[in-house]
Amino acid sequence: MIGYQLTTEAQNDLEAIAEYIAVEGSVERAIRVLSEFRDAFRKLAEMPGMGHFREDLLDQRYKFWSVYSYVIA
Repeated sequence: MIGYQLTTEAQNDLEAIAEYIAVEGSVERAIRVLSEFRDAFRKLAEMPGMGHFREDLLDQRYKFWSVYSYVIA
C-alpha cells in the first residue's frame, strides 16, 4: 500500500473542516467526511495522475479532485 503525507496546513484544514461539520451537523458525519478524505488521499497516492486540470490556472502541475464540496489540489 502506498502512503501519503499531509502538510501541516492541510492537516489543519482537515481538522477545521471536521470541527465545522461536527458543530453544524453531527460528529458521525464529520467522521464520515474525514474517512472519505483519507480514501481519496490513498487513491491519489496510488494513482497520482487522477484528477482534472483547471482551465483557469496556467500551471498544469496541479490537478484537482473533489470530496463532497471540498477540493484537493
